[in-house]
Amino acid sequence: MKKRMILFGFLSLILPSSLQAEAKSVEELFREASSAELQYASLRKPAEEELVRRGGEAVPYLVGKLGTRNARERHTLERVLRRIKGPAVEPLIEALKTDDPYTLRLGIRILGLIGDKRALPSLLEFSSYPDWRVRSVVAFALGRIGAREATPWLISALGDSVDLVRKSAAVSLGELNDPRATTPLLKGLSDPFYAVRYSSARALSKLGEAVIDSLLAILEEPLGRRGYYAIEVLGELGDKRALNPLISLLQNEDWAIRGFVAQAIGEIGGGEAKEALSLAKRREKHPFVLRKIGEGLQRLEQGKASQGDE
Repeated sequence: MKKRMILFGFLSLILPSSLQAEAKSVEELFREASSAELQYASLRKPAEEELVRRGGEAVPYLVGKLGTRNARERHTLERVLRRIKGPAVEPLIEALKTDDPYTLRLGIRILGLIGDKRALPSLLEFSSYPDWRVRSVVAFALGRIGAREATPWLISALGDSVDLVRKSAAVSLGELNDPRATTPLLKGLSDPFYAVRYSSARALSKLGEAVIDSLLAILEEPLGRRGYYAIEVLGELGDKRALNPLISLLQNEDWAIRGFVAQAIGEIGGGEAKEALSLAKRREKHPFVLRKIGEGLQRLEQGKASQGDE
């Protein structure tokens, strides 16, 4: 017995890790791939790669572990199953027929990361699930799958009572890039939760030219928090149509508005933008606005220099 142990120890030193991994069971590989123990440090990556290589053979065991409460195991399942992709989709869908919240949430998340549209009908079945954490991960997954069939539900989720569900919906609407979401996302700029406002602004910026007129219309209203985001998105889009309306706001009584406007004008660029910022710099007193004007002018100079180099 002692000689066999010595021989095994010697072989483990001379055989490549990949060859050692090929001789192990899926259970052993998963234990090594997800272990935090120092003795497995050199084995984690080969074990994970071997699990991916085995593909459908490893899926039943891995799907059976979705309910684990161990964070390292959950991260390993996510990494491996999203790389296995296709062979994991149907077993993951089947695993959603459970009352276990851990299995349900991780299964939905991984289906989103895989991005296979076969999962869409099953995910939509959970769109009104009582647990907000499930609704949130469903919203995340629908955006990653990228199916515009999910747009109506995601628009509805922007009105969810839970902040994080609304935020996930806004992020995913940005991923889908569906013009039908324009009006709800504009409303999202006034959401009481910062992450929803920010995510709605990012989603609107991805819609591009289609939202310019709607954003310009906001500038004609009394400007509050919603106006800040509208100005920011207009700057990111860089459409020249926004330049004159923005320049007119450089004398707004709200210093925050003036600062956001200066930044947006600098991003849009051009000779008219430089002239407007130079004039504003001479009359401005607020330090925040002056800093934004300076950054805008610097950006314009750098852009001019880059064009000259070309």
